[in-house]
Amino acid sequence: SNYTNTSNDIEIEGDFTIDNNFQISNSTIYMNPNAKISIAKGAVLNLSAVNIKSCPSSNSLWESIEINDPSSFLLMNNSSIADAAIGVHSLNGGEYNINNCNFMNNATHLSIENYPNQIHKGVVTASTFDNDGLGFTATYTAINIDDIGMINIGDANENNNTISRTYRGIMSNNTTAIIHNNIINEIYFDGNPLSTGNAIQATVTNGTPYLLTVGGNNSNERNIINNTNNGIFANGIGLEIKAYFNNISEAHNAGILSNYAHLTAIKGNKIEDYSNYGIFYDNLSDVIPISITNNNIINGTYAICLLNPLNMQTSTIIGGNSIVNARIGIETTNLSLFNTFTANQIYFSQNATLEGRGIRLVNCANSQVIDNYIEDTHNGINAASTDGIGIYSYNSPFSFFKKNKLKGSLNALHLKGDCQGVNIECNRFEWCNTGVWFEKVYNASPLHIGTANQASDTGFNPRVLLQI
Repeated sequence: SNYTNTSNDIEIEGDFTIDNNFQISNSTIYMNPNAKISIAKGAVLNLSAVNIKSCPSSNSLWESIEINDPSSFLLMNNSSIADAAIGVHSLNGGEYNINNCNFMNNATHLSIENYPNQIHKGVVTASTFDNDGLGFTATYTAINIDDIGMINIGDANENNNTISRTYRGIMSNNTTAIIHNNIINEIYFDGNPLSTGNAIQATVTNGTPYLLTVGGNNSNERNIINNTNNGIFANGIGLEIKAYFNNISEAHNAGILSNYAHLTAIKGNKIEDYSNYGIFYDNLSDVIPISITNNNIINGTYAICLLNPLNMQTSTIIGGNSIVNARIGIETTNLSLFNTFTANQIYFSQNATLEGRGIRLVNCANSQVIDNYIEDTHNGINAASTDGIGIYSYNSPFSFFKKNKLKGSLNALHLKGDCQGVNIECNRFEWCNTGVWFEKVYNASPLHIGTANQASDTGFNPRVLLQI
């Protein structure tokens, strides 16, 4: 290594190796192009109030601070790193404790790699990861995690991390990760949803089971995500997702999007002002039960959408969700094991060209749709819609519709196709054109329509209670 120390300034060329305990404080370190700081086995680098950046004469990135062994340790407080290819690079379990630091204009701010089947002890809290556009490069990934047995990003007992102005916020591959207490906003999108525009992204490429947990049971554990293409994007067979009590707003595609990854528990999240999907599960790939409960989903197109083209035999619970101003409240396809839709409150409305649906079931046998409140708000309060449907059921035999209150739709309950063993009991229809509409029904024996289905006691009753 060749470095110059002048007063509180240090200049580094080449690879500067820390092979013992080394402390730097209240200094500026200038890095020449491709320079690197390496922390050797058993060594500790302690940085306090240190600013690390490119030399004033440089017009290119320096390499990284590299920690390459579980016995290597970086302690970093109240410091900053700028203009690096990788700000901090942990390999093979290299340990770090980063607190109250600022990462600016690095291609990747923090990368943790190659520690499979092990718990990584690295900690990052109360730190900022940003790009102001004045450096040599855009930031492609704020925090990259690849092939780690298990890791935490964020700490509920510390101040939150903040990630801004990058193409990917936190990217996890082939890793079990817990991500909590982060603020992530302004995530850029270049048109490829598999690699950019995601605040939190997890993938599995080797088929091994991994778990991604986003958020937690109290406000200090939740993540706050704003202005991104997808808030949480999970992709790959073998990946299981749990998301608790996160706040996601202005997702231009989806608040929570899963492709093949399994949504085991999605609970208590607030998803607001999404463009296409609040929660979207495409290509179900596992028989583990799905639970989507107590979420608050506001202002978008499809609030909850589950598609099952592979016809996986899994059970589903969708309950206690509050859905406001969606064109489709809940849509599911090809779920045929046992599905429960209960105690959801859904306010839906058509958009300029397409009709609205409160709950839409397609090929979903054995569905229990119980005690939901569903209102079509297209024509305002106490008025029947011209084309909205409260509950639409197509080819969903042996399903049970009970104690639902449906208001303001053209058809409150619309059944089509295979209706064998369908049971309709104790529902209430208000301000709708038709209570129960049967269209092109076949195989309808037995079909039970209970005597307790009723129209509104006051106001505008359905013009037709039953239409067959």
